[in-house]
Amino acid sequence: DGEDGLHVASYIRGCRSGEKLYSVVNGSGSHIVFLSADEVVEHPQHLVFDRIGDIVKLFEKALTGRIDTLCASLGIGRNAVLSLLLEMRIEAGVEVVGEGPRQLTLNAGGSTALVVTHEDNRLYSYAVDSLSGQLTYLGDTLTNTGPTQVAVDPLDRFAYVLHDQSADITVHPIDPVTGAAGPMTQAINFWVTPPSDIAINSTGTIVYIAFAGDNTLQGFQVDPIDGSLSPFTVVTLPDGPRSLALSPYDDFLYVACEGNDVLEILKLDADTGYVTQSSSTPTDDAPIRVTLDATGLFAFVLHAEAHTIRTFIVDPSSHVVSAGATVRARPLATDISVYQGEAPAQPRTEFLYILGESAEDLSGFRFDSTTGQLVPISVDSLTGTGPTDLVVDPLGRFVFVAHQVTSELSVFQISPGSGSLFESLARTSLSEPPTALGVDAGGRYLFVTLPQSAQVLAYSIHTSTGELNLIAAE
Repeated sequence: DGEDGLHVASYIRGCRSGEKLYSVVNGSGSHIVFLSADEVVEHPQHLVFDRIGDIVKLFEKALTGRIDTLCASLGIGRNAVLSLLLEMRIEAGVEVVGEGPRQLTLNAGGSTALVVTHEDNRLYSYAVDSLSGQLTYLGDTLTNTGPTQVAVDPLDRFAYVLHDQSADITVHPIDPVTGAAGPMTQAINFWVTPPSDIAINSTGTIVYIAFAGDNTLQGFQVDPIDGSLSPFTVVTLPDGPRSLALSPYDDFLYVACEGNDVLEILKLDADTGYVTQSSSTPTDDAPIRVTLDATGLFAFVLHAEAHTIRTFIVDPSSHVVSAGATVRARPLATDISVYQGEAPAQPRTEFLYILGESAEDLSGFRFDSTTGQLVPISVDSLTGTGPTDLVVDPLGRFVFVAHQVTSELSVFQISPGSGSLFESLARTSLSEPPTALGVDAGGRYLFVTLPQSAQVLAYSIHTSTGELNLIAAE
């Protein structure tokens, strides 16, 4: 029903093997007519529309990670199955990948994307269209067990894959014509301690690998012919080295050490790759990722426990690192990347909303960050409803209000630019008066407390309308 097929999926999701799936004859996908029937796979979980042939196609959840099963059941090879899946794309830019994708990495020229999939142990290659960014499948190859990261050398000759289950690194040559990564040519096993991160110098001659399990950094020299690695140095680091960032000139290596809450700075001999000096700078709680800007003068550190991103400033003459500004990050953030933008991003307060419980009034103001003045904006009336709590969607789309007298929830949409509020949806009725509201950091769920029954209700939030759908009551 409609472009996303959600209503159709609600009817199809419970099908069992042997039940039928029918063709869509309306090009917009607005309804199903019972014409021709095809067998449906067991326990279908996902539905897509083939917009070219106007045929509804159904496949098991992800088909990702089940490719070998499909090969056996359909009696065709892996490449044929992947080709079939590629024909089932919903729209340009959506590509099939294996089960448990962990990381996507672009080559130096941005013409090829490599993806590792943790559950089916494969390395996928895609060509990147330089204008649209659309991905085109080139092929995939087997890795060892539990790939977590892939790095490409700056000359686009080799791909290096880290694994957390087999605790090793594999080397994959890259086809100079297609850009696709080929089968592994070397596997270096570290037995007990899986590698935590990898950094490659600008000439592709030296690879550094961090090991959070034993607090070490190992340096490897790269064979220019086959990309094989030969160890040449080991350095002891503070507790929990999780992330590496190499300066553009190969003279400093920055290490985020989660256990000791420090940013370790290693001075390198740019020619030999050996560490010649080290120093530490305190960070916020649990630094898990570090990255540099293109100049190498700013390091950005993401912290798992403090939920912050802190900037560290590198003095261009002395190379002394000092702590700069901090901004809040989303909870459970796992990675950070730097894009060369035109202006710095900064948090700001734009609108202020105040709930007057006794006056049954919701007021809105625009905040002038220059003068500090508050300018009133229009808001719909709440008279007679007994408003008792208010919460603003973290993404700035909606304001939710709990009404104690009428036992209701209301959703106000925030007008972009003006900040004015308008109530466009029917209110959600409750079995008893609510007292408090909360929204998760991603703006996906609204939580409501009901004190008389000692319950907490959870509602999903529609991304565009703010409509609430009850999903749990505990």
